[in-house]
Amino acid sequence: MKALFPLAVVVAMAAQTSAPTQQKHSPTMIVIVAHDDDALTFGPLLARYSRQGAKVYLVAVASEETATSGRPATPGGPHGKELTRIVSDETRCACHELGIESPIFLKFEDSKLGQVPRPPWGYLAEVKREIGKIFQQFRPDVVVTTGPEGIYGHPDHRLVGAVVTELVQSGAEGAPVQLLYPGFPKDRQLAWHEDEPMSFVETRFLTIRVPYSEADVVAFRKAFACYKSQWRSEEVESYSKELEDIWRGRIDLRPWFGSETGEDLLSLHRK
Repeated sequence: MKALFPLAVVVAMAAQTSAPTQQKHSPTMIVIVAHDDDALTFGPLLARYSRQGAKVYLVAVASEETATSGRPATPGGPHGKELTRIVSDETRCACHELGIESPIFLKFEDSKLGQVPRPPWGYLAEVKREIGKIFQQFRPDVVVTTGPEGIYGHPDHRLVGAVVTELVQSGAEGAPVQLLYPGFPKDRQLAWHEDEPMSFVETRFLTIRVPYSEADVVAFRKAFACYKSQWRSEEVESYSKELEDIWRGRIDLRPWFGSETGEDLLSLHRK
């Protein structure tokens, strides 16, 4: 089946690829995730659109201060601010390998986005304000963020996606209409064998299917290998293979907003 993608974005990106002299500016895609390496779960997507001529920016909301894998947990391993510095450098390496722009770090505290301060909305209001500034500055054509399942249920993943969605649905300055959540099709659930309880999405809801090339996979693998403080080499190999088994040549996404219309909840119409 031919890949489905928001028409305005496809037209803009195709124009940039086929006739760059006629395009005044490159289309802009912003990927907003909680942690530096979260975007690896759909890494070939970033490589594809960069290769196609779009400006692709990665925004990491929270700073990594604890290890993903067991390696830094060994005695003397980096942690806290030192680990944050190392992972930031690794993220710059990953962005370079993917061919995208330099990463943007908002530097909120890792695993604390769900804390309940006084007032209770205070901390996430700061997150919302900083992401809002990103929209105002870059005015992206499309934004990609984590959906309500949060990749594997991580609270930071869920909350970042919720804040981004709030900004889009409120019509914040610079926020695009096109907001997309990547997802893993439920019918490929058996391809995942790692410890994390990866969340899968009913396949029929993933209506946007973007193919990628072998070059994009190579870029993803090189980007993944940048995170030496977070992942051991054997983990990179294992996770890469299983992600590729799930993707099967395309990244599946769904739009944040459905297209149903009507006046009766039991008889809605799809545009």
